[in-house]
This record gives sequence, structure tokens and C-alpha cells, in this order.
Amino acid sequence: MALDWDFIGYEPLNRKPLDRLHGYWQSLSGGGVPKKSSFRPTNVPELLPYLSIIEKTDDGDLIYRLFGSGLRARVGFDLTGVSVMMAFPDPAKEFFERAFALMLEKGQPACHRMDIHTEDGGVFAEDLLYMPLADDEGKHRFALGIYWMESEQEFLRIDRKVSGYFVYPLRFWIDEGGMPLVMDIPSYDVSDAVYRK
Repeated sequence: MALDWDFIGYEPLNRKPLDRLHGYWQSLSGGGVPKKSSFRPTNVPELLPYLSIIEKTDDGDLIYRLFGSGLRARVGFDLTGVSVMMAFPDPAKEFFERAFALMLEKGQPACHRMDIHTEDGGVFAEDLLYMPLADDEGKHRFALGIYWMESEQEFLRIDRKVSGYFVYPLRFWIDEGGMPLVMDIPSYDVSDAVYRK
């Protein structure tokens, strides 16, 4: 079953890549949350540059375990092994931790949209979709994410340097008993993030 964008509440920039990854995730789940060990990035090779895997560690930190080449091209270097929390100022840090924990607890996909601002004044919208993955013991510990831009080729063709990520506001839609769960925070600017290009 494809993602229900009417239920989620907004039209994605491009349904195909998000629905493709969600469909693959669903095919592994057997009705539950699939194990990370069952996920094979090579089964979705066209999406691999835009994929990430985030792990929630025992101490509660969120660490990138996979950061695709297309994402590396955007920020200027590889974030594999880096804490996601380093990218967020307060109060976004607290919000993201709560939203991530809720996604893992519910075992449901979550998505949101944000703007990427560049130093030459460009603005690119980006859709983000996260889906939980379990460890070998069945604990919901990982999230598989895809980051899809409206104009990936233009962004990469021009030497654009990221000046900030702006959210207006950040919303996660999670199936909460037949109703979308919407979590809002005010817009924020993470132009001072450690991975600024």
C-alpha cells in the first residue's frame, strides 16, 4: 500500500521515490517493523544516494550510520558516525528527539518538509520520510530515511553552499489510531550547524 498523502496532509514534491522506498520497507515488514538486517540498499539503487540510516544508541543519542553520496554532496562531507543532534539548535533538538522516539515507539513512518537556503539566495524545498527499523532482537532502534529535493540536479550542478536549513514549521505525520499526529515547532535556522559546508 502506498503512502496516503491525503491523510498525511500535503502533496510531496515527487511521490515516486518516497512511495518506492515505503513500498520496499513494507515488503520487508510482514505486518510489523522490519529488521535492519533485512534491508538491502542495493534493492533500491536509484534511491541510495539520498538515503540515510539513523541509530538511537543506548545513551539516547542519534547517530548517522549511513549517509548517501547525494546527501554528502549537499553538505560537503560525510556525516556517517556523526550525531544528528549536532545539526539542531534548541528547541529543535528536543523536538527531534521526541519525534524520533515517538516514531520508533509507534513503529510508523513519519515525514516532513523543510527549506534549504543557499548562500547565493537560492531556496530548495526538501521532503523527508523516515521509517523505523528493528535490531536483531526486535527493538525499534533505527530509522531509514530518504531526503528528496524538488531540484536535485540544479542544486548539485551549481556550486551552491548551504547557509541554513529552515523549517516552517516542522511537522511529523504519524498514524495515531486513524488520525495524523502533528507535532509543530517554530521555524528555526541551523546555519551554524557543525556540518555547514
